[in-house]
Amino acid sequence: MSDSMDGDTLHDPEYEETGPKALHAMWTGWAIASGAASITCFFILYAIARSRTTSRNAFNVFLWFLIFPDFIFSLGCLFTCTVNAAAPGLGILHVDWMCTFQAVYAIFGFTASPWMNALLGREVYRLLYANKWALVYSPTSPVMQFVLISCVYTWSFFVALWTVTPGVPLSPSPYREMACIASAYDVPSTVFFWLVFVPSFLLIPLIYMVVITALAFCHGLLKRASQARSLALFYSRILVVFVAFWLPAVFLIYLLDDLSPWTVWAGGMLTHIQGVASALMCLSKPDIAQAVSWLCRSVTRPFCCRCSSVDRDTVRFGVKRNELALTQLSSGGYHTSNMSSSVQSCRGVGGSTGASATTGGKAEDAKTRAALLSSRRLASVRSSVRASERSVSALGIAEYAEADAAADAAEEAAAAAAPDAAGGPP
Repeated sequence: MSDSMDGDTLHDPEYEETGPKALHAMWTGWAIASGAASITCFFILYAIARSRTTSRNAFNVFLWFLIFPDFIFSLGCLFTCTVNAAAPGLGILHVDWMCTFQAVYAIFGFTASPWMNALLGREVYRLLYANKWALVYSPTSPVMQFVLISCVYTWSFFVALWTVTPGVPLSPSPYREMACIASAYDVPSTVFFWLVFVPSFLLIPLIYMVVITALAFCHGLLKRASQARSLALFYSRILVVFVAFWLPAVFLIYLLDDLSPWTVWAGGMLTHIQGVASALMCLSKPDIAQAVSWLCRSVTRPFCCRCSSVDRDTVRFGVKRNELALTQLSSGGYHTSNMSSSVQSCRGVGGSTGASATTGGKAEDAKTRAALLSSRRLASVRSSVRASERSVSALGIAEYAEADAAADAAEEAAAAAAPDAAGGPP
């Protein structure tokens, strides 16, 4: 460890105001923020992984591995900041491996988050492009997902090791006595930092995201987005959160650090709040919100009144039940039962009016009522199926097409079966 960590040179003359009390307050604030971020990220990660339908979505796979680096970074900072605040003698200012550990996990999180955002942007752009030109959108295969995510994580870990690799002009010493991150210490190190290190972990993926976003707007990919528009807007919110937190954090930590030690602290706080904001932003995606809702029910169920088995089945298997209803409807099962009950009710009405009502009038009235009831039932089931499909899948292009085809087939079968079923004897 460098001499800056010795007891005699513990405090930089420019940062005499960063005394033990101020450092304790800074580390405590970071520990609280990182604890909230790690809990939030873990909850979202577990909810996505727990739901089979949600975890099979290609977009959600990339989203899961986007949140995971934020979780690792927040969990590591929770540990180191707690140790620094509770036992400074065991913290980064006095223990070499603690400083190295923090530098590695911090740079890993800083690098993986922008590059995973770039992968998300690539997937959304492919979807919008296929939708614009009426092409068949094929989500990234699981094998290709594994390859891309492995490349991003390997690259991120490789960049993180620069701070401890001999010959690389980066120092993992405590930056402004607050945190161990990559920092420059002389002119060649400064040149390497801004021309190699910063583009490697932030500028290259950020430029890529800006370019594909500009191409999407210039080529009008959002004008005919239909169902893909909601996914594009969701990614736009994730991108805005990323840019709004990470760029100010870099400026506060590396460019405005001479103003006050609290500017560095504020930049570090933004990196933790970014994890919370990105995780909470995932709740605006319908299928993730549904997965989190199911997880909340499973967690709170032992502490509150138990739902009936019918309610639980309706929540868990609503889509399957609606599909079954649509199948029965297309086969004529619902038409027969509903029109039979309508005909029987019409018999009662006809019987109460006396013998003056003719047989032809009863049959016409029963046929009209049965056809009206059949159309209402079909519209209700079609609406339920489509709503369930939209809540289960965010990509939704193939699912919506299948739901529409099934609903159209059911409507044709209902139209063909209605005259036969309703034209029988009154």
